[in-house]
Amino acid sequence: MVKKSIVFFTENLYGGGVERIQQTILKHFDYKLYRVTLISNRKEQMDLSLYPEEIHNNYRWVFESVSESDSLLIQFLKKVVNKLKLFVYYHFSPTFFYRLFIRERYDVGIAFIEGYSTRLLSGAPSSTKKIAWVHIELENYHWSKVAFRDFEEELSCYKQMDRVVCVSETVKDQFQRLFHKEATVMYNPIDTETIIRLSKDIPEMPQKSHEYRLIALGSLTKRKGFDRLIRAVYSLLCLHYSIELFILGKGEEEDHLLKLIKDLGLEAYVFLLGYKENPYCYMKNSDIYICSSFAEGYNTAITEAMVLGLPVVSTLCSGVLEQLGDSQYGIVTSNTEEGLRIGIESMLNQDAINHFSEMSASRGKHYSLELKMKEFYKLLL
Repeated sequence: MVKKSIVFFTENLYGGGVERIQQTILKHFDYKLYRVTLISNRKEQMDLSLYPEEIHNNYRWVFESVSESDSLLIQFLKKVVNKLKLFVYYHFSPTFFYRLFIRERYDVGIAFIEGYSTRLLSGAPSSTKKIAWVHIELENYHWSKVAFRDFEEELSCYKQMDRVVCVSETVKDQFQRLFHKEATVMYNPIDTETIIRLSKDIPEMPQKSHEYRLIALGSLTKRKGFDRLIRAVYSLLCLHYSIELFILGKGEEEDHLLKLIKDLGLEAYVFLLGYKENPYCYMKNSDIYICSSFAEGYNTAITEAMVLGLPVVSTLCSGVLEQLGDSQYGIVTSNTEEGLRIGIESMLNQDAINHFSEMSASRGKHYSLELKMKEFYKLLL
């Protein structure tokens, strides 16, 4: 039997919610029916505990990673090749770039994140069925425009897509207004069994020294609002609440956040633990999950927290009402620093934690990996 060939274009292999969803899909793919290739923007080391062997054997990349372990000559050659590709990327059409550097034909192409991946896939042959995923509110946070020469080119690339999939209703509505193209909603698949199993590991984190432990996950970017979360924690500490905050993730805001922690004298209360391959054991050993984002698509970590029965406080952004209801399954706050502080404060008592822990756990039981994978396969037909 001839297997249908699928190619995934992605930004990174690791780092945040998009990457965890990508790992979940690829770990549960039916490789008896499909031959799947994964192409990332830049070469990264493949972790076989997160990606299956079938992907490891069919992994490619667009740009080389320059390592200090490389000789000076190899570093120089990699930089030259990368600059050449960047020149072609920004000065020629996606079709020309694809023919020159990607070349292979596939039955189905999936740009699993907006931006560079979408532009690359748009250059694939017309015989390739093209599907683009959108994970973010593009009216509120149009980061993807850096991947295109102008908005008209981005619009043209989306016109090449046979299907556009959005991770929430808000994301879909904003996409359709911006690009005047029909899209569909597909909620992220969640591997509940793996999340629960991994949550039983013992995390490497400081011993709990305050009454309530808050935890937040995500790339350390301005969009995630970790600076206002830290300031909200400072305000609550000034009101004599016994709390501590752990943030898991990495990103360009790390130095800024560390300085903010130092300036506010929060070294004994706020901890940046970096990126963790298994965040679930850290979540399981916390009391409250916090989403402080200015904008989201569909926050995967909120769903993962509910699978673990963790009470959730989140700012109002895309997907949150679909996950938490109108503060039915967790506390939804206004998208402001003051709203975030008030929302966290309202959760800081045992009655609220017990109630929302039960509601969160009941909501977490509604996520079916098998059902989501069936929806996914229908897109490939």
